[in-house]
Amino acid sequence: LEDANKYSQNVRNSQIKYITQGMKGAEEFHYKLAIISASTITFSITFITYISTTNKVLSQPQLLYWSWIFLLLSLFGSIYRNHFHSNFLHYQLQKEWLISKIEVEVLVKEMLEKYPEMSYNAFEGIDKLIKASDSRKDQYDKGKEYNETKELIYDLLWTYCLKIAHVGFVMGMLFMVLFAITNLK
Repeated sequence: LEDANKYSQNVRNSQIKYITQGMKGAEEFHYKLAIISASTITFSITFITYISTTNKVLSQPQLLYWSWIFLLLSLFGSIYRNHFHSNFLHYQLQKEWLISKIEVEVLVKEMLEKYPEMSYNAFEGIDKLIKASDSRKDQYDKGKEYNETKELIYDLLWTYCLKIAHVGFVMGMLFMVLFAITNLK
């Protein structure tokens, strides 16, 4: 029983360590991607404002519009990727913690059934203790199922936003470069 509790605590500690160290780089990358996307849009608007004062006719302005659309998608995808990833990790950690608590309750019930004389409440009724253990396990099971569902939802949202951020940035920059090439003359 003591080993199961230590295991539960070790699982929790290793998860926290993983989150604080391992995922920081991805989060920072996507914040930087959002900043670069927003900066590129701002810079291009400033450039267009300057060009409009020179009476130069812009060639293929739709390329610039598409670039802005994709860069905005990248901006929002990057920001929401981080938000959804945080939620995903929260529910994943909760689920793992509940699984470890379920394992503890299974061991508690086994111990109570196998060695009822070990409990100081054995004279009041070992059945009450077993029912209490079953009740806790049922609550942990319900919590695990809830967290599993939320984990799956946020995993999908996180993954989609990640793809939107990456594809949006690449496409936005591609359209920006095409716009620049068509306006070099």
